[in-house]
Amino acid sequence: MGLVLPIDLYPASDMLIRHLERCLAIRDMSLLLADTTEGTDHEAQQRLVAQGVDALFVVRVSPSQDPLGVSGQSTPVILIDSGRASGDIDSVRVDHGAGIRQVVRFLAREGASRPAFVGEGSASHNGTQQLEAFAEVTSSIPELLTTAIRLGPPTAEFARSVIAELACLDAPPDAYVCGSDIVAATISKLLHREHPLSALVVGYGGKAWCGLLSPELTTVDLPVQALAEEALRLASRRLDGLQAGPNDIALPPSLTVRESA
Repeated sequence: MGLVLPIDLYPASDMLIRHLERCLAIRDMSLLLADTTEGTDHEAQQRLVAQGVDALFVVRVSPSQDPLGVSGQSTPVILIDSGRASGDIDSVRVDHGAGIRQVVRFLAREGASRPAFVGEGSASHNGTQQLEAFAEVTSSIPELLTTAIRLGPPTAEFARSVIAELACLDAPPDAYVCGSDIVAATISKLLHREHPLSALVVGYGGKAWCGLLSPELTTVDLPVQALAEEALRLASRRLDGLQAGPNDIALPPSLTVRESA
């Protein structure tokens, strides 16, 4: 099987590769990887097809990329966590909107009333779903007043700039809904050092190191193992000629509550 993946841009790259390799090893199959962090999907796909892969798993981060661009090949293609599929391509993805709705409702139950959203927004499939869900759920809960929405890359530098601005407001956020664990970890660390217990912080992605921080980071865990297993199931059905039409399967993430919230 071939995997086309922007390793440095997709937040769950390491976990996805590991789970796919484990699932394939059970079936005495192997995984060929093409990194598209600095290249194009089309070149990577053609390279793997030329190496004789039976099927392609494709992860796309940017919403500007058209999934239909890979549909002309005879090799089955399964999109993984790349937004909603269109055309005749199977897709399995995380319901990132459901993850954010779960976070906001939890924070409201914990007494938060001024949540802020800090994420990528329309720069990525995931960020688009997160932002839309945040706007939807906050508007549906009368007790919540959105303090701020700040959009930028999932980096510590961006998180520091957000805290430098928002923590100094007369009525700063009492909760931060973050689109990535890196942003959340940075915000949590700065708040813990400068403004102890001033706000709840929730990350996104379920990085293994979230439980090692101080305070331990509450985060949304992605169903990466289920993504890998479902992608392989869809590919197997395609290869066996059992799949008549395209699938679009959305898997729910889960919230792990720790000290930061």
